[in-house]
Amino acid sequence: MDEDVKPKWIVEDGCLIIGRVTYHHELSCTNDQTKVKGGGYWHIDKENKILHLYGESTTYSYCKSEDIMECVRAGKVGTWANEEQFRDYYIYATRASSLEVHMMEYNRHLEKTA
Repeated sequence: MDEDVKPKWIVEDGCLIIGRVTYHHELSCTNDQTKVKGGGYWHIDKENKILHLYGESTTYSYCKSEDIMECVRAGKVGTWANEEQFRDYYIYATRASSLEVHMMEYNRHLEKTA
């Protein structure tokens, strides 16, 4: 696999779209930047059914948590081919700059809610 290809996501036109791409704009279905609310990187914990979203897109910047939750409530989360793919997943999003920092924030969240 090309080492420039990374797990990235965007919110576009009410849909949370994830994929493995080099550039965030490659995830766009419309190529209309005005319809993209932001993006970042993702990590999947299949065992615990958690989709971790973190960071920011250098093209589209951060995404508001409200925009992400709107997609989740509407059931519009997944890859181009399969919006049902993450229907049963818990989605945890932060603006953390790396997966390591994001996971530290997630663990603090778990401690607070335990």
